[in-house]
Amino acid sequence: MLIKGKGAQGRRAHRNACGEWLDHLRDVLVRRSNFRKTQIENRLEVLGGYLIAYLNIDKVIKIIPHRG
Repeated sequence: MLIKGKGAQGRRAHRNACGEWLDHLRDVLVRRSNFRKTQIENRLEVLGGYLIAYLNIDKVIKIIPHRG
């Protein structure tokens, strides 16, 4: 971070740099949160399928061809 001069100008530059850093952190957090949310939604969809199969296990067993 480069702060030129002293006084108000230096404070503004520092405040601006801090503001940009905070904006960057917020963007990173939003991206990570959205990525994790998508992963959770995908897992929930798979678990929903497992639940349907478990609740209908008799039908699932009938569908699977028996060898023997």
